[in-house]
Amino acid sequence: MLNLKDKALHDYFDTDLGTDAITFKGHRIGLHLVLDAYLAGKTMREMQDEFATLTPEELSAAIAFYWLNREELDRWLVAVHAQMAQYMAELDERSDPVAERLHALYEQQRGAQQEE
Repeated sequence: MLNLKDKALHDYFDTDLGTDAITFKGHRIGLHLVLDAYLAGKTMREMQDEFATLTPEELSAAIAFYWLNREELDRWLVAVHAQMAQYMAELDERSDPVAERLHALYEQQRGAQQEE
């Protein structure tokens, strides 16, 4: 088991078994966000700026965890991205009564202007 500063790697993360979400202990930041930034080529400095509440040690633990479990985490990231895309699609499909009312008022006003 890899240890960083007298901590085991699993000491850095919490896992929600119901959703497969992995977050940093004491934070609501998902591991997927840090891994996406890392895999997009962001530097440690850029990640420290983006995730200011995470320590360099926590960011290093995320990268080490990724390289130690790369195949499994690559599959997990694909699943996370698919879940996020599905959630966004469902949000797009939901009707918003306020937006519908505003759109109807806009169309009504636009029709009145065209009649003038």
